[in-house]
Amino acid sequence: MSESLRKYLSHGYYDKYSSVISLVLGKLGESIVCPKSAKAKKEENTSTTKKEILITSYSNQNATAKKIQQYLISKNHPAIHLAIVAGSISDNTDNKYSDFDGILIIDEEKLSNKSSIKSLRSIIESTSILMKSQDALQHHGWMILWKGEINNYNENYLPSEIFVGAKTLYPEGDHKLSLSILPTTQDKNKLRNLAKSIRSKLNDKANLKDFYYFKNLISELLLSPAIFLQSCKNINCSKKTSFEIIDQHISAKSRATLKEIERFRKEWNQENIDIAKQIKQEKYKRLPLISIEGAQTPSSYLLWLSKNESEINEYLTEINNNL
Repeated sequence: MSESLRKYLSHGYYDKYSSVISLVLGKLGESIVCPKSAKAKKEENTSTTKKEILITSYSNQNATAKKIQQYLISKNHPAIHLAIVAGSISDNTDNKYSDFDGILIIDEEKLSNKSSIKSLRSIIESTSILMKSQDALQHHGWMILWKGEINNYNENYLPSEIFVGAKTLYPEGDHKLSLSILPTTQDKNKLRNLAKSIRSKLNDKANLKDFYYFKNLISELLLSPAIFLQSCKNINCSKKTSFEIIDQHISAKSRATLKEIERFRKEWNQENIDIAKQIKQEKYKRLPLISIEGAQTPSSYLLWLSKNESEINEYLTEINNNL
């Protein structure tokens, strides 16, 4: 139930059948497929490493973070144990189109009926739409953790370093996060799957004209150093830190390729995107018979990719050879 419920809270569905119902019938469809309650999975601690992280209250001035913070405070849902913003927005290094990296820690025990689950789903959906005001092409919403997972924390799902420097949005004030981290294991399939996804996008020239699809490709490339380190070197680190650590594990040519991708992303420009249209396009892409055109990738960006595609493929081959 935990993975199905996590998917329902994020998207309003949890499998192919419920996806069609929720999309065709809207809120009524989501209500029909909504689970009746959450059953917390009890797990006993095995051999774990304790890690305590102080997460201080968000006090920077990012407009999207402040909107989401005020919204969560106004709703005051009892199942939201902690709402956290991480990454560049938390450390005040964000730019105009930075991703909103938000983490929700949910107390499963307080999702005891359908009503509490539906109201939480509504909050997650509304705040995920607010994230679009930060970046209309954002390809992910909240990362959801169950409170019970803190006591058996899996670094492979979300490296704990992401909490270092993170800030709390809700509830107000500073919070000490006490993690009991399970022994880490290398999951080489994560890198295989990511590399496969990147190559598939590189070869899909038609879809790359869709700016949302193109941005997803760049985001996967920027994530690849962290997944490489986790899969091949058993090093769990944040995306930001991974670019410093990977240098000692790859060739000079691959380092240059990553630096070029970083440079390109820093100069990113996506002005004049109709956010409402973009949200609609992403929603209805689940129904292949309905075609809604999203934002178009600038021709200069497609040209950049064409010029760097060979080097990107060489980089992917190099990190794959470590498997």
